[in-house]
Amino acid sequence: MKDPAFLHELRGLGAELVVTAAFGRILSRDVLALPPLGCFNVHFSLLPAYRGPAPVARAILNGERETGISIFRMDEGTDTGPVLASARLAVDPGDTTGSLTGRLAGLAREILPSALEDVVRGRARYTPQDPALATHAPMIRKSEGRIEWTMGAEEIRTRIRAMDPWPGAFTYWQGKRLRLWRADSEPGEAPGGGEPGRVTEVRPHGIVVDTGRGSLVVVSLQVEGGKRLEAADFLRGHALAVGDRFLEEPGGQPPGP
Repeated sequence: MKDPAFLHELRGLGAELVVTAAFGRILSRDVLALPPLGCFNVHFSLLPAYRGPAPVARAILNGERETGISIFRMDEGTDTGPVLASARLAVDPGDTTGSLTGRLAGLAREILPSALEDVVRGRARYTPQDPALATHAPMIRKSEGRIEWTMGAEEIRTRIRAMDPWPGAFTYWQGKRLRLWRADSEPGEAPGGGEPGRVTEVRPHGIVVDTGRGSLVVVSLQVEGGKRLEAADFLRGHALAVGDRFLEEPGGQPPGP
């Protein structure tokens, strides 16, 4: 951003405006000042909610039922500039970070051209963000993919969705890391006596695991060094059985009830 050669090349383009999306860096003051019509960012949240680099995953983790996109004129802050246009989108119960990002990108493609036309024609109207309503979406850490089996089944299912495609929700089985890619939750008391992480049933198309509240039915998973498989295919190649334990650490102790 501060390399003189880069700035020289960018200046030479003579661009009227700049648009970024999922760029992950703050534009310098010099770059912001180059295009006469301004620099704009497509952000995957309804600002000022979820400012920061991971708005989609954080929205899923927090159980949001609605999100959206915001096209805003950038300033020197992090996602703090005035909003040019926005659009809402419902979060589907089965959405992962990957699928929801894709749907938000499609929504952005629909509204971005008309929003930029308003800028070019001088009829743009901006809405300042209220800093008092701001929430933040920090970068997802790999460690956040670790499954804590004392959590409820629906909480774990939500974490699995939020960590797909990266870094992947994970647990340990027979000393190997096991990534869980898709699961269903069954509310109520866990049928296996409430031992979090214990496999209580092996169905043709799902592995039932006790949690802190209810049962989790794992339907897609991937063992370390293997490929992503549906539960039925996984079970044909791996000797997973009722009574096995999923652990938070390789060789660790089972989680408490």
